[in-house]
Amino acid sequence: MANPAQGQTPLPMARRGASTAPPRDRLVAMAQHPLGRTVLRRLGLPCPPRVPRVAIDTAFEDGAAPDTVVMVTTAESSAASALQAAAAARGARTVDAADGAAAGVVIDATWLRSTDDLPWLLDVTQ
Repeated sequence: MANPAQGQTPLPMARRGASTAPPRDRLVAMAQHPLGRTVLRRLGLPCPPRVPRVAIDTAFEDGAAPDTVVMVTTAESSAASALQAAAAARGARTVDAADGAAAGVVIDATWLRSTDDLPWLLDVTQ
């Protein structure tokens, strides 16, 4: 192992038994249990519903995609046309974010350059 005093930093070591699975949302899991809901209400915390989640790369496989997809993109987005084509090929329709609520939202955030761009994104998606 390198000596940090010599200007080299050691590589972090993985914990024994560390999982590569994504972390569970403990608040959602707690809200699904009657006792957990009671505790959350008494603490004044929200009781979030369990939301079905679909990975982007498998969203249109095996009928996993919703019937309507809201897209938030810039006019010059290359992902917008690809998503519209993929959605249309599988029978889903794409709508403008201002048209109302939908079961799925896809945000092409490749144009974001700094955190200063985030307020616009928040305004559009609410």
